[in-house]
Amino acid sequence: MSGPPAAPPTPLTQLLALYEQAEAKAAALAEQAVGSNVFAELLATTATNVMALAGVANSVVDRGVRLTRFAARADVTGLARQLARTEDKLERLLQEVQEISGRLAVPDFPPDHTSDDPSDDARAARPARAARAAAPRNGATVRTSR
Repeated sequence: MSGPPAAPPTPLTQLLALYEQAEAKAAALAEQAVGSNVFAELLATTATNVMALAGVANSVVDRGVRLTRFAARADVTGLARQLARTEDKLERLLQEVQEISGRLAVPDFPPDHTSDDPSDDARAARPARAARAAAPRNGATVRTSR
């Protein structure tokens, strides 16, 4: 003899059973698809396309930055190197000018002497006048030793 009749399934239990069956079938199909060579080829093609799109996007962004004429990092570092070279050249030029001005020191005018004879003043002033006459005419002052 059989036991008491089983209760009819509720709609919720029927829905849960259908969901589990669909999930099991989908899992079996996904495992079969992932295990095939076609999936590997599709994955490789998709990855290649994504990388190509990233390269195109980078090119577009770079072009946009160039069109706005903003200084890029390479531009700023290039200008920094050029500025450093210019500063070094100016420093060397300053050292050479100081060395030359030290060698060409012109005596102060009027000359220091304590003689009361006016002819001594004229004789003493001649070397200073000659040195000033030989000095450059571009506004630079050059001093020579006595």
